[in-house]
Amino acid sequence: MEKQDYVDLDRQYPWGVTLVGVLALGGLVAIAVFGGSVQGESMPDGLKLIGRFHPVLLHLPIGVMVMVLLQELGAIFSKKGGEVPASLFPIGFAAFSSVLAVVAGFLLYHGEDFTGSDLAARHLWGGLVFSICAVLTLVMKAWTVGFSWNPAWYRLFLFITMGVMIFASHDGASLTHGKGYLTKYAPDPVRSFLGLEERVVSPPAPAEPVEAAEPAEIAAEEVAEATEPETAVEEEVTELPALEEPVSAAAADPVVYADVVAPIFERRCVSCHNEDKAKGKLRMDGYEFLLKGGKEGACIEPGSAKDSNVMFRIDLPEDDDEHMPPEGKPDLVAAEYLVLKWWLDRGASPDAKVSELAPAKEVLKAIEEVSKLPTE
Repeated sequence: MEKQDYVDLDRQYPWGVTLVGVLALGGLVAIAVFGGSVQGESMPDGLKLIGRFHPVLLHLPIGVMVMVLLQELGAIFSKKGGEVPASLFPIGFAAFSSVLAVVAGFLLYHGEDFTGSDLAARHLWGGLVFSICAVLTLVMKAWTVGFSWNPAWYRLFLFITMGVMIFASHDGASLTHGKGYLTKYAPDPVRSFLGLEERVVSPPAPAEPVEAAEPAEIAAEEVAEATEPETAVEEEVTELPALEEPVSAAAADPVVYADVVAPIFERRCVSCHNEDKAKGKLRMDGYEFLLKGGKEGACIEPGSAKDSNVMFRIDLPEDDDEHMPPEGKPDLVAAEYLVLKWWLDRGASPDAKVSELAPAKEVLKAIEEVSKLPTE
């Protein structure tokens, strides 16, 4: 079959493509109108399983739409004078894979209980609008190719679809990786164009010389010598080095929640439990939200680690669906676990300092280890 035969074959189906497109649009509108009544807790596991495929399916329409755009730009600037490529397969594949991605995303939104997240809701609506635009773009191309319409209208729909896709993709990346993920390393001119603040790059902290720690150690030894009688027995002298750790920790004396516990939650929990993505209607980006909790009640129980929901979730087996952090996210290290349990058992105060809670030596060592972990 020659090339012209393929072109003629594509031009036979504008009405058929229109009919299929109308059915797809009707399904998308039905999701928008009637889908909100579905609740995650009552959703069958089979539908939840389909929802989990949303992150896989969404890459199909995105990749193909980019290819279609490049194809059209190539046609516009070619010697053919902007003739629209005849094949409907690429844009058709992009349109109907976007419908599948939206259906899976809808099931994920309700099955994983994102209903309290404004960002997740905006991403869901953005994906829905993108899919509608993609289907309309397919119909416009079918009519443009089939009846030799002016390609300007089809290409206008294509550019609008790409714009909506970028908007929805940005929200999706923010949901998965945190707000501002795509623009974090954007240069200032780009940030200014997007209406974002300029990046603030902190200069690297100067390396401390090795000798910097000596005066504090000498001072600690002098204090110890001044308070020890000259007739001290040998056992008392040998115990002095063990007292150096509490002395150095007391000098810093951080606030336990703000300086130690909150960074643990920031590393392990806040990416899924924040203002924009409150899974289970739970936020963990502030002390008051820990007490308020989510759909399962309070996140912490001051004075009892074993009665705190956060520790219950952490202690579940790693292969349990309710284990936190979820699969694919790094678990707490031993020092983080010990500090969190100790803080809860000690009353989970929002403003107590380390010295006020009198940590044991192993807890003090864990606090120092946790303070050295990266914040991201």
